[in-house]
Amino acid sequence: MSDAVGEVSRLTLIRHLAAAAHLGPSLVVVVVAAGLAISADASLGQTLLVVWAVGTGQLSIGWSNDWLDDRAGRDSGRPDKPLADGSLATGAVGTAAGVALAACVLLSLALGPLAAGIHLLAVAGGWAYNLGLKATAASVLPYLLSFGLLPSVVTASVVGTLAPLWAAATGAAFGAGVHFANVLPDLDRDRAAGVRGLPQRVGAVGSTVATIGCLAAGTAVILAGAPSFAPALRVGAGLVCVVLLAALGVAAVRGARELAYRLAMLTGLVLVALLVAADVRVA
Repeated sequence: MSDAVGEVSRLTLIRHLAAAAHLGPSLVVVVVAAGLAISADASLGQTLLVVWAVGTGQLSIGWSNDWLDDRAGRDSGRPDKPLADGSLATGAVGTAAGVALAACVLLSLALGPLAAGIHLLAVAGGWAYNLGLKATAASVLPYLLSFGLLPSVVTASVVGTLAPLWAAATGAAFGAGVHFANVLPDLDRDRAAGVRGLPQRVGAVGSTVATIGCLAAGTAVILAGAPSFAPALRVGAGLVCVVLLAALGVAAVRGARELAYRLAMLTGLVLVALLVAADVRVA
């Protein structure tokens, strides 16, 4: 009987830790990293190592986010947060974040010195955001840095070089666009909670304009910069993104922030697909 209870308790702990880890965004980053590794002709071992290094880094960022927010009282009363409703202990999440970070460091070092330095700098950007930048006008900087470095994490581990500038710029534009788009459904709640990042400061209109501008810039950069794309793909992908971003703008004007957010994420997925389809080893 006690063994069964213990098993249930462990499963409950795992479930709550998963809820506190922000698995959705983390999985997106991991999938992008895996796709970039595969497109760069990485071996299975290299691809798995990239996935584990990036995955543990993302887990450390996700858990530290909830851990630090709980300590600061920013998530008080939120039913979607295991720490806020008391179903998970603060110490458990802090410990998980520390263990994930330690694993990330070891796995990153296994990628090689250059890749390790780049990846740990990207992870440091995520931690800097959680530690205080999220509440300042500089909240977009970690997104620009970390997503801009992601292609180089892969190329440095596979071929020992940095990714071309167009790939870094595309990643940075995607990250910034996602940052501004993320606030659209929850802008009022964020302001009520005292969150004062750059998107909250510029408001719904400013965040919508910034989202469209960043994603449009990322699309233009990769379509113009990636040498491996056929003309038909450039035109077709460009038209798809133009239509999606136009629809995003219309939705925002009509006050449909949730729809605008979903259209931004869809545009971002197209941008990510283009980045994965391109050869990030070629300048």
